[in-house]
Amino acid sequence: MTPPGDRLATLEQHPDYAAALQHTPPSGLGRLFAIGALLVPTGVAVAFAFGPIIGVALAIAGAIVLAALLYLRSAPLARFAARVVDQQGRYVVLAQPDGTTREYRTPDHLRDLAAGDVGIAYAKLGFLLDFRRLR
Repeated sequence: MTPPGDRLATLEQHPDYAAALQHTPPSGLGRLFAIGALLVPTGVAVAFAFGPIIGVALAIAGAIVLAALLYLRSAPLARFAARVVDQQGRYVVLAQPDGTTREYRTPDHLRDLAAGDVGIAYAKLGFLLDFRRLR
């Protein structure tokens, strides 16, 4: 049996490696955009109808969400070979071929990752957007 570190080191020879590096996962930011886009006009409407304190607070919250989305969207997408070291709830620890490890927050569709899984990881700002297993 090949040790997991060797599988990770030889991942470049996998027939699907090049195609997996070209994959661009969906950003998953649509839901946040909808929230931000609804909070701003709702806040303005509430300000006119019920007073400025709550309305302005809602509009500011919406603007903050939209600004965070612009920041996330502009961040570079990292694509790299990785091995799952540990998976705990919403977080996964990934090891790279050079031995470095890092913890990433995972979306619901990646909760089935298990220690030893090897593939290409797609991450932005500490969020694991996708993981393509290469067996």
